Amino acid sequence: MVHYSPEFLNALTVRVDAVQLIGERVALERAGKSFKGKCPFHQEKTPSFHVYPDNGTYHCFGCGAHGSVIKFVQETRNATFHEAVQELARMVGMKLPTSGSSQISDARLERLNLLYSALDQGRQFFVEALQSSKTTQEYLASRGLLRETIDRYSIGFAPDSFAALKTALSHIKEQDLLDCGLLAKKDKRESYDRFRNRVMFPIRDTRGRVMGFGGRVLGHDAIPKYINSPASDVYKKGRELYGLYEARNSGHKLTKLLVVEGYMDVVTLAQHGIPYAVAPLGTALTQEQFLVLRRYASEIVCCFDGDDAGKQAAWRALRIGLSCLKERLKIRIAILPKEHDPDSFVREHGSDEFQEMIESAEPAADYFFRELSEDVDLNSVEGRVQVVEKAMGPICSIPYATYRQAMIARLAETTRMSVQDIENIGRSDSTQFAEEQVTRRENERASSNPVSLTPGERNVLKLLVHDFGHVARIPDSQLASIRKWKKSSFLFEIVCRIRDDQLGNFSELLGSYSGSHEQEVLSGLASLRRPEISGNDVGSGISDALEAILLRLEREDRRKRVPRETTQEAGKDYRNIIEEGNASEENHTPTNVK
Repeated sequence: MVHYSPEFLNALTVRVDAVQLIGERVALERAGKSFKGKCPFHQEKTPSFHVYPDNGTYHCFGCGAHGSVIKFVQETRNATFHEAVQELARMVGMKLPTSGSSQISDARLERLNLLYSALDQGRQFFVEALQSSKTTQEYLASRGLLRETIDRYSIGFAPDSFAALKTALSHIKEQDLLDCGLLAKKDKRESYDRFRNRVMFPIRDTRGRVMGFGGRVLGHDAIPKYINSPASDVYKKGRELYGLYEARNSGHKLTKLLVVEGYMDVVTLAQHGIPYAVAPLGTALTQEQFLVLRRYASEIVCCFDGDDAGKQAAWRALRIGLSCLKERLKIRIAILPKEHDPDSFVREHGSDEFQEMIESAEPAADYFFRELSEDVDLNSVEGRVQVVEKAMGPICSIPYATYRQAMIARLAETTRMSVQDIENIGRSDSTQFAEEQVTRRENERASSNPVSLTPGERNVLKLLVHDFGHVARIPDSQLASIRKWKKSSFLFEIVCRIRDDQLGNFSELLGSYSGSHEQEVLSGLASLRRPEISGNDVGSGISDALEAILLRLEREDRRKRVPRETTQEAGKDYRNIIEEGNASEENHTPTNVK
């Protein structure tokens, strides 16, 4: 059994959001510095169960139950200590230490603390710099921001200097400042301040720690308008949301979250009594961010500008939202007038009118079908075909079966087709739509993080993501060969990860790739319809397919090692051998996957 050092356990509990974890089982409301709800360990009418986010613990004043997030997982999921640690580590993306590796965990914890400390000192520097910049203060005043709002969001200013911050934080190692994104460096030249002459917005995690910054130009002339911190060990922009920490700590019960596009939108709305707005971090809304949104609220309203770019962003957000839909989650879309963004609208028209617009935002289904039908002649066969083809991808991605069925019924009504016809199209086309999405994601990021899958590998993966039991039944002799080639095959890497980390289901596998391109590819594969298998011996088919993939990899390896002149002499004959190997993999793939 692996020994977990106190340092590792401390690093783990620090990274787990206790309110988020426990809130999945207990309805919590803010009560001062803690969150309160009804105890899950005994029956009670009046809530006496408290969760303390600062130290990641809970305590019930009714029955005396008390402990850490690790103990909570043990008690509520009937897990051993080791199982609870494994689950939490997967949740936050931490690697479990092996025997004798606690020193690595210690170094990792120290490293994270150094980066958080450097970022917080950067925040303090920007806040103090704002006090000395009359121009920036006047700019913020012209945007209608009050001192109270500026302080609440720790808005600051980066001086127009290449070394102001670097000099002020000279007591911190240069490499640490580079690693957390406060400094930048090109080639072997001297490092310099990344943010210059910009209004600075600290980006906090759910525990309130600064993990990065967004910097906005003063005025409208400089390009780009915003720059953001680069990815680091503590900051992954595709996972986080600006303003979420402040929204959770606003003193209001958080049942609704409003997604807007800019940092200034979030801040201005909060000042006008709308403290539940959040924003992506300089990118389009991601699936991971949407999953975060639905953890904290039962209603999500996406509010976008009324121009063409805003409408495109709304459609992308809607598609992502549909793919994350679950029971009792409401998604609505609000489109502003063309000349406005949330910041300008609420300042010109006031919070009451803005709130009315949000309350009257279109439900996801209404917006979806209105956009689909716009400028389409539904009286023509061609128009109805166009609507069906555009609708089937998003509809097939909906995991909530009841909602998906209702969307199919409405699509049938809109196109004057039968529900049965639509379902038949869905059965034949859903795989194509989903596989196109997977292929697109692979192509988009192939240059930076390639994940290539042959048709044979993809077919096997489609079976494995729905039933991990197939991995346990792989013979040891074949598993040894798979381990040898795991760096050459994403499928083999997954097989080894499932076996070595004792992953029990697909969600655990997905969590082990948190924030990576591989996670997106797996999510796409999981959205494919569950394979229908004809024949009884599925395991034998998978084993044959794995063997064919191994043979193909061995042939490719031999080809690389054949001297160039030999390859040229072999010419067409050698190419035929390779083609035969690829055909063998296709032939041994479980072709009964329909």
